[in-house]
Amino acid sequence: MDEDILLGCILPWKPEAFEKLKAYGNGREELMTDVRGTSCFVIKFGKAGEQLAAKLWEEGKMVYASYASMTKRLKLAMRARCNGVYGR
Repeated sequence: MDEDILLGCILPWKPEAFEKLKAYGNGREELMTDVRGTSCFVIKFGKAGEQLAAKLWEEGKMVYASYASMTKRLKLAMRARCNGVYGR
């Protein structure tokens, strides 16, 4: 199968992992979590995205984005694209 699949999971951080995240001391944990202490992890969103994420990971960098910061138009477009995958 040569099609891309998008899987998003909202998961809580383990306390010890969250402490390691905070240890960087640059406030990134505030960008990567919500008030519940969870993050949305997206798995497989096309080959180009995988290659970019792998390269940045090798360089010791993390990639994160926020669905909350998207425009309403982009959110509607993403919902339309995912329709049938997640159901209604």
